[in-house]
Amino acid sequence: RFEIISRKKKMTDTIPPFTITASIMPVPATDKIMVNYVSSEKGNTTIRIIGLNGTPVKRLELGMQKEGKIMIPVSDIPNGMYLLELRCGENIATKKIIKQ
Repeated sequence: RFEIISRKKKMTDTIPPFTITASIMPVPATDKIMVNYVSSEKGNTTIRIIGLNGTPVKRLELGMQKEGKIMIPVSDIPNGMYLLELRCGENIATKKIIKQ
């Protein structure tokens, strides 16, 4: 007996998932934060610190990266809660920052 089994490929079978992971230390921060990140693909990387009202506070252009570690001074921003947005190519990670 001879059988032919065929399976249609789904779009997700051929396109790998793109991800980015990031960690921020310390939380809460006083004068600087350390951001560690790893992306599944190399891409143009930017970091933005955004107030909860949507106002941009800081922006860093890091160029073509896949992973890295960067220290960001935050002593010049007012105390409060912020969002850190890390973009690497099409990958985006958002983390909460508390500045004291």
